[in-house]
Amino acid sequence: MSKEPTFDGTPLRAMLVARGLSVAAFARLIPCARETASSWCSGSSVPSVENAGRIAKVLTACPLHVVGVPHEAVTVGELVGLP
Repeated sequence: MSKEPTFDGTPLRAMLVARGLSVAAFARLIPCARETASSWCSGSSVPSVENAGRIAKVLTACPLHVVGVPHEAVTVGELVGLP
């Protein structure tokens, strides 16, 4: 049985925290309105496929704030809760 992708914002919020990024700083990197980025982080809206790709690219380029944790590429699947 395959898991259907969903978007609740929790993985995105965790990735921002791990990188020490505020929602406002993240929005500037995408680029998008701070309100848009906030709605993605809360799960009240879903980024388009194009924006999901931008999010993955930006998060992959941002170093982790947590020392000693290996930095790996972020995938769109991770954003929607897929392994």
